[in-house]
Amino acid sequence: MPLTLDAVARFVLPAVRAGEFFAPSQRRTLAAAAEVMLRGCPVPIGAAEVAANVERFLLRGRSRRAWRIRVLLTLIEWTPLLLLRGRFSHLSLEERARLVEERYVHGRYVWALCAKVKHLVYLGAYGGALAEQTVGFVPVMLRPRHRRPELMQ
Repeated sequence: MPLTLDAVARFVLPAVRAGEFFAPSQRRTLAAAAEVMLRGCPVPIGAAEVAANVERFLLRGRSRRAWRIRVLLTLIEWTPLLLLRGRFSHLSLEERARLVEERYVHGRYVWALCAKVKHLVYLGAYGGALAEQTVGFVPVMLRPRHRRPELMQ
């Protein structure tokens, strides 16, 4: 078996239970990030549900590179140790918020990479029917200009 980055990542990353995409620590990290990034969010969704939505999305997909998301979440969990603060999911909400604001928002290098978690959080929070209803999203085919008979030809 050739030594690839994928093989190394699978060896180093925490174990995943059958039928799941994330290890429990990765799911906890994503939920902890969602708690911070969705403060003031108009969609009434919990952080654990955001993580579950992302996991369902990834389980349905067939990307050979999805393991990179697991690497990202593991990196996010452990990078606060560089600042002698502890693991991300073990920090208080305020400590996590401060870390995100101070390091992720305008960060460089590893911090900029960690900031990519916002895309996962937004996918999990805004990627469903509840969010569509809450923010008033109208699917393209239901919009008035697409229902006009002259456009249906």
